[in-house]
Amino acid sequence: MLTVSSLLDEFDLDLAVDGVPDSAIRWVHISELEDPTPFLSGGELLLTTGINLKTAARQRKFVRLLAGKDAAGLGLAVGLDHAELPPALIDEAETRGLPLFELPFELPFIAITEWASTRLINEGYQALERSVEVHALLEGLVLAERGLPEIMRAIADSVSGAGMLFDDRGVELARHPQERGFSQRAASDIRAEVNERAEAAGRRCS
Repeated sequence: MLTVSSLLDEFDLDLAVDGVPDSAIRWVHISELEDPTPFLSGGELLLTTGINLKTAARQRKFVRLLAGKDAAGLGLAVGLDHAELPPALIDEAETRGLPLFELPFELPFIAITEWASTRLINEGYQALERSVEVHALLEGLVLAERGLPEIMRAIADSVSGAGMLFDDRGVELARHPQERGFSQRAASDIRAEVNERAEAAGRRCS
């Protein structure tokens, strides 16, 4: 998984704020807008020179907007419009729990976007390969009539977790492992969601 910390390690950069989570990066986006959030969907690492972030008020608002959009983090290039990370930007990022780091002038944005894109594409390809393998395994179990216990075991093993199967009425049919993996509350929440989806599907068909 591509995270802020893995990107910082790759380019020998340091996080400018303490106590923030190591966010997963879904994509890397570049913007100089005062409010880029209409073009974000969450999980993006934003890179900017901060050309429009001249005042402390604008800097704080910028961080609030990104945090409210669940951005993965913010990288500000120094040596252009800002000689260093503005104190207001650092303070607001720490308050909002937004990973923030400084990009040196000699490190172009394209170096980060190319590296991150390659990582994300490779991760997506690996996930696709794995899904094909799991599909083939499950198909083999079904064709061999190995039964629900074996199928549920394969599903749980494939995600390194636990699996539970419900019918369209929310009745549990099988789970693996039997002795652990789901709390009563988790099972109840899943059952409620299955029921809600079944009812919604019924309303669409009526």
